Amino acid sequence: MSTSSRAPVYLDNAATTALLPEALEVWPVALLGKLLRFDVSGDRAKPAAGNPFVNRSGANPNIWAYGLRNPWRFSFDRSTGDLIIADVGQNAFEEVNRQPRASRGGENYGWKVREGRS
Repeated sequence: MSTSSRAPVYLDNAATTALLPEALEVWPVALLGKLLRFDVSGDRAKPAAGNPFVNRSGANPNIWAYGLRNPWRFSFDRSTGDLIIADVGQNAFEEVNRQPRASRGGENYGWKVREGRS
C-alpha cells in the first residue's frame, strides 16, 4: 500500500508484567514499555524522521518514548496537539502522561522508578 502524505503512526508496546528484569523498561532495544513511532508513507513502515533513537547504536530506531509500564491507550489533544498517554500502574496508582506537541521525543516517563502521583 502506498500513501502520499501521512503523519507518522504511533504504537504502544506494553510491559504487561511486574516480573520483568530490572531496567528492561528503559533498555533501548527491548520494546516493552515503549511508545513506537513509524513513517508509513511508503510501501513499508520505517522509523519516522526525527525519532530520537535513530542514530543511537544498539537502540531500536522506532522508539519515541520509554519508561511506561502499560500504555494501554493514547490520543492527541485536538486543541493543543499534545500527546496524552494513559498508563496502567503496578500496585496503587494509574497515571496519565502528557507529551507536548513540540516534543522531540525520547522522554523517559520513569517507570519502574516512580509511578502515579507527581
